[in-house]
Amino acid sequence: MKWAIKNKTRIEATPKVKAKCPICNEEVIAKCGSIKIWHWAHKNKEDCDSWYEPESQWHLDWKNEFPKEQQEFSIGRHRADIRTKDRWIIELQNSSISSEEIIERENYYKRMIWLLNGYKICNGLRLRNKKGLITFRWKHPPKSLWSVRKKIYIDLNFIPLDGMFKDEISNFTSTQKKFWKGIIGKIFLIKKIYHKIPCGGYGELISKEDFLKKFKGEGDDTKTIN
Repeated sequence: MKWAIKNKTRIEATPKVKAKCPICNEEVIAKCGSIKIWHWAHKNKEDCDSWYEPESQWHLDWKNEFPKEQQEFSIGRHRADIRTKDRWIIELQNSSISSEEIIERENYYKRMIWLLNGYKICNGLRLRNKKGLITFRWKHPPKSLWSVRKKIYIDLNFIPLDGMFKDEISNFTSTQKKFWKGIIGKIFLIKKIYHKIPCGGYGELISKEDFLKKFKGEGDDTKTIN
């Protein structure tokens, strides 16, 4: 948990400081070690939000793209990772979760999207540009994705070319290498996914800047996202 409440103000974890959880109002303590990201933890060691996921640098970097009042937005008994100015919930997912939890979150938040950490979740994902259409083949997709009904965005910023294609890169053409180097740092929006293993489909590549404009309410098409 990045934010806690002290004297009615949201504060970040600071050594030797105590505060209150914004959901359950119980005491939380600052965990400020030299290895893990500084964060707040419930004194009883059990987070009151059953959807809690350990914070990663990836989570933190994305949260920091938005104003602090939009980060870890409390909605009932849960903390949404991000709630935008236009009330979109952005769920940052760094690991696979069950189909049941996916359905539960989508029903709970309703107006939401998923943003996946491609480096962590998308092992075996292959994107190809076929005459302007971005298709994909995914060798090892989490089967729980079949339950997703909201839009899925994949952060490609942390997918290293050599890591994904260590057994194939020597056979890549110069065009293939150029394409893959060009997508690092972009966001992939899945528009169609076929539910099988391995699966495939197609989507759209957008820049991180355009993604942020859209969801921070700075773009013209923010209101039209389904």
